[in-house]
Amino acid sequence: MIQEVFGKARKIFQKQHNFIPKFIVINIAVFLLLLIVKTVCFFIGLPFNTLLPYISLSTDWQYTITVPWVIVSYPFVQLNLFHCCSHMLLLYSLGTILSHIISHRQIQHLLVLGIIFNAIFVLFLYHLFFPYLQQHTLYGGISGSIYTMVAVIFFLSPQYTFRLLFFGAIPFRYIFYCTVIWLCLSFSVDKAVYNVVGLASIVWGYLYSNILSKKKQGKGINFFKFFFKNAFKSKKNKLKIIRSKKYTAHQQASHHTKNIDNILEKIEKYGYVSLTQEEKYQLFSHKK
Repeated sequence: MIQEVFGKARKIFQKQHNFIPKFIVINIAVFLLLLIVKTVCFFIGLPFNTLLPYISLSTDWQYTITVPWVIVSYPFVQLNLFHCCSHMLLLYSLGTILSHIISHRQIQHLLVLGIIFNAIFVLFLYHLFFPYLQQHTLYGGISGSIYTMVAVIFFLSPQYTFRLLFFGAIPFRYIFYCTVIWLCLSFSVDKAVYNVVGLASIVWGYLYSNILSKKKQGKGINFFKFFFKNAFKSKKNKLKIIRSKKYTAHQQASHHTKNIDNILEKIEKYGYVSLTQEEKYQLFSHKK
């Protein structure tokens, strides 16, 4: 059974355009690893909470600078089984919807860069909005990625409708509106960082949606190249050259007439038998 599970996980990682399943497998693997570490800490008498600051994102930017890897590790810190299962289910469902709107490469850019964007937002703007919160808190989990995907689906396909059990067809915009209202009205002292991450994720989803709407292509885009090219280049008036359709048509008619003249000269010198099939076709078309 274990070999079968590892075999399926290996097949998932062998597929190139399969980021969401890979992300889910990594989250589950880290969740199981943290459960094992938590159990070991219990038996050896070591408080498990002392390890969390080394893998979770802290609102204290001065401390986070000393452990910079938490900017990448914090999305995988999930300690509650219900939260882990529900987040994985939402991640898979929203990823399936999003794969019909944008490419897998764009989904990868969206989530990876969103993780970094949320970390920077929390580190430098958390205490700017809440200066009275003197106590630093820790944040971990992929709820930010889920909020980002909800925002991108709404901004790129606001008329999207899905069917929910017992409720029927529901416009996705209602899900987005309820999410934003919930994030704005559920602030509390101990959970403020989760609301900040949620709102930052929606902002990032809006920014990324604008980038994709300006780059309407079926293929994935190079986000870094596109961002820096548009962020720092100076806007210059480009001279657009438009060819005259009448002039092009005149050129084509002149070229055709010249070919007919050459064919008639060839007939006069060598006879009709000397013409090739292409020349005969051109002469016949001209007579029509």
